[in-house]
Amino acid sequence: MCVALVLGCLGLVVAPMAQGVVYGPGTMTISPASIAAGSSWKTFTLRYTAPSTGKVSGAVAVLVPTSGDTATAFGPVPAGTNVTVQPGTCTSAALATTAFTKTSRTTYPGDAPGTQINTVVNCPAGAYFTLTYKSSSTPRKAQGYTFYTTVAAVPIKTQPVETVVPRSAVSLAVTAPATVTAGTPFSVKVTAKDTYANTATSYRGTIGFTSSDPGASVLPAGYTFTATDKGAHTFTGVVLPTAGPQSIVAKDTVNTTITGSATTVVVVYTAYAWGDNGAGQLGDGTTTNRPTPVIVGTDAHWASVRTSYGHTVAVKTDGTLWAWGGNWYGQLGDGTTITRSTPVQVGTDTHWASVAPGGVHTVAVKTDGTLWAWGDNMNGQLGDGTTVTRLTPVQVGTDTHWASVTAGYAHTVAVKTDGTLWAWGYNWNGELGDASTTDRSTPVQVGTDTQWASATAGETYTVAMKTDHTLWTWGWNADGQLGDGTTTDRHTPGQVGTDTHWASIAPGDTDTVAVKTDHTLWTWGYNGFGQLGDGTTTDRHAPVQVGTNTTWASIAAGEGHAAAVKTDGTLWTWGANVDGQLGDGTTTDRHTPGQVGTDTHWASVTASQYYTVALLRAG
Repeated sequence: MCVALVLGCLGLVVAPMAQGVVYGPGTMTISPASIAAGSSWKTFTLRYTAPSTGKVSGAVAVLVPTSGDTATAFGPVPAGTNVTVQPGTCTSAALATTAFTKTSRTTYPGDAPGTQINTVVNCPAGAYFTLTYKSSSTPRKAQGYTFYTTVAAVPIKTQPVETVVPRSAVSLAVTAPATVTAGTPFSVKVTAKDTYANTATSYRGTIGFTSSDPGASVLPAGYTFTATDKGAHTFTGVVLPTAGPQSIVAKDTVNTTITGSATTVVVVYTAYAWGDNGAGQLGDGTTTNRPTPVIVGTDAHWASVRTSYGHTVAVKTDGTLWAWGGNWYGQLGDGTTITRSTPVQVGTDTHWASVAPGGVHTVAVKTDGTLWAWGDNMNGQLGDGTTVTRLTPVQVGTDTHWASVTAGYAHTVAVKTDGTLWAWGYNWNGELGDASTTDRSTPVQVGTDTQWASATAGETYTVAMKTDHTLWTWGWNADGQLGDGTTTDRHTPGQVGTDTHWASIAPGDTDTVAVKTDHTLWTWGYNGFGQLGDGTTTDRHAPVQVGTNTTWASIAAGEGHAAAVKTDGTLWTWGANVDGQLGDGTTTDRHTPGQVGTDTHWASVTASQYYTVALLRAG
């Protein structure tokens, strides 16, 4: 028989001998059962007891592999100086050791290359022997190291475990995102570490936070670790407002030598716009069309921006809401019907999460999950149960579970946190997806599915994606914009093909642009201006791939043109260009994607009726 002792995966391995007699597996214990990482304890004793129903005789090998910590592996010394065999109640005359030999085991889970000690035993039924191993070092890596015993190649099912436990905490490891957006909440994880970088699960200290950001106003409050934390805790809602590299420092308030820090680059975004500017929708203080990008004001703290049919809305990193452009129906939400050629703040609230403009109405979600709407309401698109135009935001119902919202020309679609889909407003083409063509002035649920991840409204149709990355469309389909291979309107959601790799979708007027999870670009629908980007002006009723590039990151579709940002931060546009909406300095249509300038710091882009707006990383 052969028995192997594995620290890292310690095992007893049977070595066949012609004269050996084996009666079933024995039992085994290990002492000590637990040691501290990197401790001075280097002696481990294995006790093997023969089965009560029979004797065990034959060769025994003790395997000592690395511990998983190469700097302090259980290191053997020359044979005879660190291995002691005591016969116990076995036959002492039959016990002897031989020299170490290099070996490796793959028979047992976790076994690694190591060294092997050989000995011979002859144990009557129920008798035992012990083997004491004195290592030249102890492991620093905290984990459980399991002993395995085999007799005639049959492992014992219940095995003893040698556990290396962490030492007390001496430092804190702080983990934060590499980059964060100024003013936007993010998470920070703090982990207590021992001398050897193991997680100190017994840590119960109280920590406080500081930051190099002079404007840091939202840092975690003092926190005392509990047993449930097991040495690690994640703090949410951290906010840093100042651009540039900023540190976040965690320090034990009692033992001030236990500290840790992380650096994150706080980024801000400048808004640029180009194309049609008849209503001041570019936000540059004029009504002059621009064939190349111009900066929107001087602020560099935009978090998100969205365009529509002549008005633009945006949220800043401080949670404030801003709007500019056409305002004939109060769609800017500033209480007037005055057109604005520069951004104006909508109220004083600092809790706006996202905003979406429609034709001449606007909808938004706050950080508390409430839904708000304003502007034209002729078809009930505000969802407040009336058809009354609103010049300032009004809350839609009392629900606090809205996750996202999108607006078409006169209809609105939203997803709740429970994955349900809701729609209201204009429904002549079935764009609400409720199997009717009846306008709705309050939200109605679209089917009963609870797997909706996102939805985006086109002019008179809707596209949405489920959590399984399938793509669904409904509404007007005269130009094949639904992508289902037909030009038939659909009044309920229908799946686009069978693909389960859709990542994002952008519907335009009568064409759709999408990106898959492999970063390929796909388009379909009307193509009279080359807005599908496939080099033709041929309509497509089902998705076609645009080129072979696999670096597309984000997309936007306007009325006759499209735009996209690649993973390298470059910006590309194609399609109609009569008002300079492609941003390439011309008014010439383009049937394939063309790069806008040479900048490689574009973050996102949005497009609408004859103009485009994008965010450029600053700071």
